[in-house]
Amino acid sequence: MILDCGVLLTHQHSATVFFPAFSLEANLENEDWTTICCFVFLQYRDVVSDLNEVAHHRPRSTLILGSQEENARIRELQQENIELQTSVAEYQSALELIMAKYREQVSSCKTIQHTSHSC
Repeated sequence: MILDCGVLLTHQHSATVFFPAFSLEANLENEDWTTICCFVFLQYRDVVSDLNEVAHHRPRSTLILGSQEENARIRELQQENIELQTSVAEYQSALELIMAKYREQVSSCKTIQHTSHSC
């Protein structure tokens, strides 16, 4: 039947049938179901072949395993991101405390200098 499909589809004919699932047009002389099914099958085979090329001919189980590993890595990165945000908040708090102490010391030094000059 596949050979018959190839023969049927190699001829140019007057009637046009539109297949929205594949966004393709086929010129067919007879719009009988056998011809239409053959055309759709060939187009389906081409689409599956293209998808296999994109997937590098990996089996479904390999693709699922790869997806699961990628999801696990994303979860690890999200956890690491939370830890880094916590560290940044702690460092920022420590820096604010250090700067407050520094400003306090500078202020007391200015007060001492101002007091010593007025005497």
